[in-house]
Amino acid sequence: MKRIVTVLDRWWFPVVSPTRLAVIRILTGIFSVWYISRRGQWLDPFERKEADLFDPIGLATLLDGPLPPNTVEFLGIATTVLGVMFILGLWWRLVGPAFAALFMFTLTYKNSWGMLFHTENMLALHVLVLGCMPSANVFALDPWIRKKWSTPLLGWLGFVRGTTEAHWKIGSAIRMLQLGTTLPYVVAGVAKIMGPAGWGWAIGSNLRDQVAMNGIWYAMTTRKVREITYYIYDYDWPWTVLAVVTLIVEFGAPLAMLHRRLGYFFIITVLGLHWGIDILMAIAFKYQMCGLAFACFIEWERVLGWVSRKLEPLRGRIGPARKSSS
Repeated sequence: MKRIVTVLDRWWFPVVSPTRLAVIRILTGIFSVWYISRRGQWLDPFERKEADLFDPIGLATLLDGPLPPNTVEFLGIATTVLGVMFILGLWWRLVGPAFAALFMFTLTYKNSWGMLFHTENMLALHVLVLGCMPSANVFALDPWIRKKWSTPLLGWLGFVRGTTEAHWKIGSAIRMLQLGTTLPYVVAGVAKIMGPAGWGWAIGSNLRDQVAMNGIWYAMTTRKVREITYYIYDYDWPWTVLAVVTLIVEFGAPLAMLHRRLGYFFIITVLGLHWGIDILMAIAFKYQMCGLAFACFIEWERVLGWVSRKLEPLRGRIGPARKSSS
């Protein structure tokens, strides 16, 4: 039993370089700010909706009713500003948790008007984990400011000192990010087999009906229906293949946490799954489709080290050229 606990301890709390978590923070923060600014328009229509359509979920349940228009506008601006500070790693002890909470509130408020956008769940989980973890030890303004102006006041104000040393806290944060990435797929798989069809969902007829209903809805609302949906609807075997592969990917997702190569294989297969969903159903999981959702499976310190080694000869040629010109 002690050996099992030791193995689990080493697996869940691996010693990892802070570089990896910092890169994930920057990539996730950039996408979050882009998403908020790009989706800034989605806050405006809620100002014109009837109050009786407001059905709060999550943090929005703290509200008694819809927010005033000025407050909604300020909400979007404040989330964006904190997101930029999140990317820069500025005032991390306050900005990290504050952005995570405000981002979660903004998304839950958006989802409180009768339609749940489950495409945003993973992004919200990742921001929450990153905001509550030491994600600004490197590639951040806080360590630079603390080094330039070494005073206890900065620490009291919430500026982190930062360290380049690997630590188990970084490893545990990576594991939580990976869990937040893989667990939603398992939940999706369980939801499928808990339906009326059970494991019969793997036959593919339920998947075909779901895609057809989605196409009908799009045809009635936006008139944007994928032609491939009509093309393969009358065939049986493609839907069976797609259904079986979907269940394998969803239930097998946690295996990606066991080994680096399994993680890479998971990234490739699940990217194919999401791009397939977009092709068939015009439902875009943008965070997943661009690959940033799976950044927690990449050993970024090794990637940056490889890039640095490749650029070393270039830096060597530039250096002498500058000296000769001077």
